[in-house]
Amino acid sequence: MSQWLKNENSESGQEGRQEGGQVRELHPSGRRLSDRGGSYGNDLSRQLVLDSYSDDQEVNLRDYWQILQRRKAIIFTFAALVLLTTIIASMLITPTYRASLLIQIDRETSKVLNFQDVTPVEALNDKDFYQTQYELLKSHTLVKRAINELDLTHNPVFLKESEPSSLAALISSLLDLLRDEEKKPGDSSNRWVEQLVDNLTIDPVKNSRLVRLHYDSTDPETASMVLNNYAENFISVNLERRFDASSYAKLFLEERLAKVKIRLEESEQNLVAFARNNEIFNIDEKENIDTQKMREMNMALAKAEQHRMEVESVYKDMESTNTQQLIEVLDNPVIQKLKNTKVNLEAEYQEKLRVFKPAYPAMLQLSGQIEEMQKKIDMEIQSIKSALFSRYNSALENERLVKNKLNQVKENVLGLQDRSIKYNILKREVDTNRELYEGLLQRMKEVGVSGGISANNISIVDPAIIPERKHKPRIFLNMLLALIVGVFGGVGLAFLLEHLDDTVKGPEALERVVKIPSLGVIPFEAGADSDRGDVSLLVHTDPSSVLAEAYRSVRTSVMYSTSNGAPQIMLVTSPSPGEGKSTSALSIAIAFTQMGKRVLLVDTDLRNSSVHKIMGLSNVEGLSSFLTGNSEPVDVSKDTQIENLYVISSGPNTPNPAELLASERMNELLKYARNTFDYIILDGPPILGLADALVLSSLADGTIVVAEAGSTPVGGLKSSIKRLRHAHGRLIGGIITKAQMNYSSYGQYGSYYYYSKDESDSKPNLPI
Repeated sequence: MSQWLKNENSESGQEGRQEGGQVRELHPSGRRLSDRGGSYGNDLSRQLVLDSYSDDQEVNLRDYWQILQRRKAIIFTFAALVLLTTIIASMLITPTYRASLLIQIDRETSKVLNFQDVTPVEALNDKDFYQTQYELLKSHTLVKRAINELDLTHNPVFLKESEPSSLAALISSLLDLLRDEEKKPGDSSNRWVEQLVDNLTIDPVKNSRLVRLHYDSTDPETASMVLNNYAENFISVNLERRFDASSYAKLFLEERLAKVKIRLEESEQNLVAFARNNEIFNIDEKENIDTQKMREMNMALAKAEQHRMEVESVYKDMESTNTQQLIEVLDNPVIQKLKNTKVNLEAEYQEKLRVFKPAYPAMLQLSGQIEEMQKKIDMEIQSIKSALFSRYNSALENERLVKNKLNQVKENVLGLQDRSIKYNILKREVDTNRELYEGLLQRMKEVGVSGGISANNISIVDPAIIPERKHKPRIFLNMLLALIVGVFGGVGLAFLLEHLDDTVKGPEALERVVKIPSLGVIPFEAGADSDRGDVSLLVHTDPSSVLAEAYRSVRTSVMYSTSNGAPQIMLVTSPSPGEGKSTSALSIAIAFTQMGKRVLLVDTDLRNSSVHKIMGLSNVEGLSSFLTGNSEPVDVSKDTQIENLYVISSGPNTPNPAELLASERMNELLKYARNTFDYIILDGPPILGLADALVLSSLADGTIVVAEAGSTPVGGLKSSIKRLRHAHGRLIGGIITKAQMNYSSYGQYGSYYYYSKDESDSKPNLPI
């Protein structure tokens, strides 16, 4: 190949290819993220990628449907196992029959007499009454009574049903051994009681006073017999409980009545003795008389005080003012007459004084008459004053007497009140004891009458009849339930396995987890047909196959991965071996040759090469020969049967692959190849555990990471991408290989468009 002998004079062309090979990473939508040669450029471009995928983080129903599609084999298998197990178990179960009985439970018995019953009467909306009845139906006393009456301990059907299974017996024995307990003699009877209770079902009829009782047994006659007897015993126990309650109440009332009678007699004797000692005949009437007297004396005292104040006022006026000015003096007719006579005598004296001398006998007589009149007037005034003084003293004495009488009445009332306290206490005690005695006597008579009435609030509406159809097992119902449980259990198991399965499922792992674009999804190809050759060559041997179309889609994505088209040197690698990187590298190379491009495929996996095997080439000389200086490019490059495709195999094994790949001769080889070929594709070694891929990623213009769907761990993929970015590898995207065709999230592989072929072709058309 003379092309390898070209010199390095075409610097400008090489620089052009260098610039063209510079990775300009794109978002899957086509927007350029960065012009830098790193994995994601700067922080701004990285944030743009994170923002662009943030809308896809929400889990929707389609994601769940995809999980179910992938795990449908597990779901179907689990459901089938559950269904099969249920069918076998239903066939092996001994059939049981159910007898049913309907009873009516009223809150109160029929009212023959209008007496209150001894047993408590529940409120109309109280649900505790019926809940109590349901618990009484399962009481051990009632169960033991039914077992004894029916002699079930000698009934072979009942004894067989009560015998525990071998597994249950073993578990019970182990538990007793761990608890260090010995089996007691009463354990068998308890087992019989538990057996009957377990077989009994209480089914209240909603919004009614009716209750259905069911009993399950392997023998239909035993089921109906036990249930009828059980209901009759329940009614009998209820009646006995009522009768016992009445008898106990009557006995209790008789004892209490005797005690209350003695207490009543003692209290009445104490009341009579106290009234006799304190001379109390009728305390209420006596209290009314004394109260009336006290009211009258209060009125009399008020009048006496008023009269005394009036007299006292006149008396004080007499002492403080001129006697002649008193109203009593001025209004006295005697004094007024004497005063008039005196005035007339004084007038006559003054008239005669003009004629006679005062010593004249007639004048002296008149003067004596005037003095006599004055004396009489003074005597009358003195009499009035004495009368006023006497009236004043009389008013004071009367007021004093009224006060004394009032105080005496008050003392009588207060004394009566003091005595009435003790009297009323004794009287109330008598009244209370009498009421209690009369009430107990009345209640005892009522209980005696009602105790003889055998009315019951429980009755059998429909007795149990012998069942004709078996109740269990219901095979079709069990199968339906098993199918439902199996499907839901299988779905739960599928989601559990999906949660535990930490592998790459599809392109979302690339876009969401490691934040690199998805270049395409390669469907799983079970194997190549004899006329199509190896799977790795399907792009060439069968261009109409789904695999070929998938790799052409990858080629298109690679061409739009940068702003200047596909990188000239591309490294194809994977986290681990066997994930399809060699097949992908060869298929991408073939896809580019189909566009008329000259492509060089270099097998750089110096540890485990495979390209020469696929292409059927010799591996005597190869890349390792050139890197060690033993060969030239023209010696190691080989033509292939595919037009425009050239291959450099890995060559002989070498102990130091990483050092050879990082040598200057590797740079020279890539430099020569840039000037000769349109695209150089490096089939690289795995990333994890080796340094070879990291070295090659720094030399390539773009790196493509291949991950196998359902096999590559997400953690391994993240570690691989992290290592490539630390090595400044230029990531352009990833490829998902070996994806199942029914995985609808792979986009274009959810539905297919078929190429048309000749009708003579016996093979079906393959979708693209």
